[in-house]
Amino acid sequence: MKRYILLLLAVCVLGLSGCGQNSGNITIYKDTEVQSNAEREELSIVCVITEMDLDEGYIRVNDCMDDTEYVLLYHGGVAVMDKYGKDIAISNIGCGSIVDINYYSDTEKIVSITLDSKAQVLKNITKFAADTEKEKASYKGTTVKLSPVARAYDGDRRLGVNEVSTEDEVTLNIYNNKLYSVVITKGHGYVRLKNQDTYVGGMVEIGYGVIVPVTKDMLLAVQEGDYTLRISKDGYSDTKDVKVKRDKEISVDLKAIAVPSGTVIINLDEEMEDAHILVDDEEIYGNIFTGQYGKYDLKIKADGYRSFHGSFRINEPSKEYTFSLKKIEDKTTTEEASTATPTDATSASETKTSETTKEEEKTTESTEATTADDHVDSTETIVNEGKVTENKLEINVTDGADVYIDGDYVGSAPVKTDKVVGNHTVTLYKSGFIIKSYNILSLDDGKDQTMSYPALTKLE
Repeated sequence: MKRYILLLLAVCVLGLSGCGQNSGNITIYKDTEVQSNAEREELSIVCVITEMDLDEGYIRVNDCMDDTEYVLLYHGGVAVMDKYGKDIAISNIGCGSIVDINYYSDTEKIVSITLDSKAQVLKNITKFAADTEKEKASYKGTTVKLSPVARAYDGDRRLGVNEVSTEDEVTLNIYNNKLYSVVITKGHGYVRLKNQDTYVGGMVEIGYGVIVPVTKDMLLAVQEGDYTLRISKDGYSDTKDVKVKRDKEISVDLKAIAVPSGTVIINLDEEMEDAHILVDDEEIYGNIFTGQYGKYDLKIKADGYRSFHGSFRINEPSKEYTFSLKKIEDKTTTEEASTATPTDATSASETKTSETTKEEEKTTESTEATTADDHVDSTETIVNEGKVTENKLEINVTDGADVYIDGDYVGSAPVKTDKVVGNHTVTLYKSGFIIKSYNILSLDDGKDQTMSYPALTKLE
């Protein structure tokens, strides 16, 4: 009986040793000690990362093949590589990146993350604009189809792609000819001009990306950074340093660099005392004209004399011009025009005149009198604002807001304005609320365009 009991104990010991030496794969589920003898299946997807929370241990992605969303588990042992298979830190991968992910099908734990070698990564892109209704975007004259799950990322913030300003610098992530993400590398702030009245009708340039006409009420979206603001009108220009911060509004007061004024004295021959002097088609009296620095149209008319039509430039506090007109009864073998002889009271000068006439009207064509020290702007800036169509662009904003298009105030929402072909920045402003900008793409399609936006967020 005793021998039987010992034999039974030996059999039990052998049985327990076999369970402990199981040679199959063992899967441990999170914090439990449940073991599985099932073989692990490893899956692979090409996807765009939409959310990362490494502290909580998960990464949210969208499959680039069918847009399916996955939430996969991340841990410190995951292999992370660039598109060449070289190990990199997880910090080199962020929201918007297109990656190849291998993970276990049973636990959804990530095995490896590799930057996809077929994805296009376009950096330092500006003037980006998206049309979510037509599911396409444009940059540098190129258009690309938008993925249905396309998003923009500004640090940890996820935005709609139409919330990217044309002044932002971005990185585009494209896969299989579809744009999946826009990552903002340099954001934008806002510049408001004050006391710019003397420059209205001129041009303002901030950096190299913003060159627009000066208007009475301006709010410009400008890429963050340090710039020299250049403002000019009719040959006079000045500068001011500005610092643009992301999502902040700054006011630039131009009072200290306002366009100065000067006085021109127009001297005529004694026999022309009854002559009419017109500056920019408005008659002046007393032969004295005071105006801001710049170029002015000049006409002189007197009975019995050939009319003079030319121009002059104010670029110093005071200047004198003397004019002598040709009598109509004078006979010349060549049809000479009236000449203008400017006399500079403070320095030597030279005269440039055109000697062409219109015999029928007996007037001279445009002639400009300039002095040697006149300011001459050797550069010309041509701003192509696009075709102005016969259609209208309507901007609607819940709870209303002031609407600026490319920095120019167009009215309070809802507001209609001319539809101009091209990419534009729509800026919404309301005192006490966060300023918001959107980009729009207006096409020459013969249709009116309506854009509707949510209410602005109140400042805390």
